[in-house]
Amino acid sequence: MFKRSAISVLVLFVLLFAMMLFPFGSLFSQMFSQADAHHSGFTEIVQSSSWWHAVGSSLRISLTSTFFAAVIGIGIAFALYYAPFKGSALLVRFMELMVAVPSFLIAFALIYLYGAHGSLNVFLNRLMHTDQPVLDFLYSPKGIIAAEATYYIPFMIRPTLAVLEMLDPSLDQAALSLGARPARVFRKIVAPLALPGISAGIILAFLMIQNEFGILLVLGSQKSPTMPISIYNTAMINLDLPGAAVQAMFMLLVVTALYALYRALMQRSLKTASLQMNGKGIARSPSVNSAGPMGRAIAILVTLAALVIFVLPIVVIVLSAVSQKWTNTILPSGYTWKWFSALGRDDYASLRSSLWMGLSVSLLACIIGTAAAFIQKRLRGALASLIDFLLLLPNAVPSVVIGLMILMAYHKPPVDLSGSSFIVLLAQLLLALPFCYRIMNAALDKLPASFAEAAAGLGASPLRRLTRVTLPLLFPSLRACFALCFALSIGELGATMMVYPPGFATAPIVIVHYVERGYYYQGSALAVLMLLMTLVCLCIVAVFRPLAWASRLYRLLSVANTRKGEITYEN
Repeated sequence: MFKRSAISVLVLFVLLFAMMLFPFGSLFSQMFSQADAHHSGFTEIVQSSSWWHAVGSSLRISLTSTFFAAVIGIGIAFALYYAPFKGSALLVRFMELMVAVPSFLIAFALIYLYGAHGSLNVFLNRLMHTDQPVLDFLYSPKGIIAAEATYYIPFMIRPTLAVLEMLDPSLDQAALSLGARPARVFRKIVAPLALPGISAGIILAFLMIQNEFGILLVLGSQKSPTMPISIYNTAMINLDLPGAAVQAMFMLLVVTALYALYRALMQRSLKTASLQMNGKGIARSPSVNSAGPMGRAIAILVTLAALVIFVLPIVVIVLSAVSQKWTNTILPSGYTWKWFSALGRDDYASLRSSLWMGLSVSLLACIIGTAAAFIQKRLRGALASLIDFLLLLPNAVPSVVIGLMILMAYHKPPVDLSGSSFIVLLAQLLLALPFCYRIMNAALDKLPASFAEAAAGLGASPLRRLTRVTLPLLFPSLRACFALCFALSIGELGATMMVYPPGFATAPIVIVHYVERGYYYQGSALAVLMLLMTLVCLCIVAVFRPLAWASRLYRLLSVANTRKGEITYEN
């Protein structure tokens, strides 16, 4: 048993070395590869005014976007929780689907709404009888903040709801029964208990916004440079890999520190919830959640307004894909399918590449993430914490830095993947793996050990316990892992832009190229096809139950063999 565990840990560390530690070492060594020619890469970065301008711009944009996303997202979460209404759960599920929409599509949609010739500007121009755009902020930090806040609001709603659901309702009820006002209960009880978890969610949202790449690429990477954009320009445009490595290492240090703070706050939040609930989830009583007719009406209005904000960009992209012309008009002047027929062979090839990449990344992430979760659960102490930290760290690293690390590690012999699509697969797998590992780790925590113990007591082998007991219980989580990794892979842009070889392109890359050249309608048509492909695949995953089908087939074959044996016996 010990030998088998040691081998599994060794295999896991070999995978971590190939996927993370070796690329990180390549990034570190690249910083000093031209020390004689450059004198010092660190010196150049410290003395570079453009880099520090990018750092300042990145922090300003990220902090402001995080502020608006947090305020709006937390407000919506509290409204949904304390004043639930019929259909609120469905709205939450719909908001969670925003993860399947690539962030750059939100920026793309805002061009049709807030651009110089966008719908809202045309409406305001006609209303105010002016020819100049009333709203002229899209290609500036304000436009980037609007796009990032819009996209990341749902990422604040779900963590806040999760924290509120873990709080012990008896504390509220006791305070209310003693005569405390609801506002005082919230200020003295709910807010202090929920603060660590909400703070962790805010830090995670800040990390994701700080690492954002697609929105910047669409809405003006030159006017509002950030750290990811600066790294991309240094590596891919200026071809200065040592300089890009120094910038990436600086950003790695920043995000690693923030990620460590996030983990500390999250552990504190989970510990607080565990002390309150003794490890058991408690649902709040309807009387505590009730906020009265006025509060419920406000909650409905706030939630519906948020839903419009989330749905509107998708509707805009669909309308632009079928519009004959949508310039200087509030709505399209006509509708046509010609933009779909204008798509060429390369466009459909990019969809096939995205589909193949999404399926491959999802399958590998589920296999490796599940195995890693099993291994980590068997370990204790510092080794288990180290594996957990390493597996989750790519979640906080910018996708551009991930792509740069993979490119530096595997662009030359003995392992040269620079001309193969497998380098894209490796980069996307490293980005998707933490999500799968996190889900499966949480699923294993909730898995009842009594089922496997009962099977073992009845003489079932470890393999049979795994295939007939553990995996069927874990299958809903595996399905969620596959769907999430597929959606992330389909819309991935930052790491793919850094490593994709000539002759290979995914759909997001082709869409961004269309937008950069001003071919908005073709880009919208391809984006609609990509979203439809993603939706169809996610629906298939939602109804796919291979273990149930396999079990049914096994029973049918067993019955057939039994009947055959009976006939043979009688003869």
